[in-house]
Amino acid sequence: MKFYEFDKYEYYALIGAENEDNAIVGYIEVVADIEEEEKNLYPNEISIKEALKRYVKATIEGCETEKEKTRDFHKQISNFEKYVSKGIEPYIVFLIDGGLY
Repeated sequence: MKFYEFDKYEYYALIGAENEDNAIVGYIEVVADIEEEEKNLYPNEISIKEALKRYVKATIEGCETEKEKTRDFHKQISNFEKYVSKGIEPYIVFLIDGGLY
């Protein structure tokens, strides 16, 4: 799994996927359409360590502590890998812009 940060787009997202194309599909399907002026942009690929840092800083429903957030992050990665191996899900959205709620 690779981690893609959509930090130059109208709405922020952190998406895990096997490749950039699947991450972009996830952004469009879950977060928002990509506006005309954003079509020349690409998400930044970040390390798992960087992705975890961002996840731990965020407000995660059902997780109060850093330890709970870390455990949840790794659980989601594990679940995603199972779904990918079965061809069920091509991406997972870890974080989404709070302005969308």
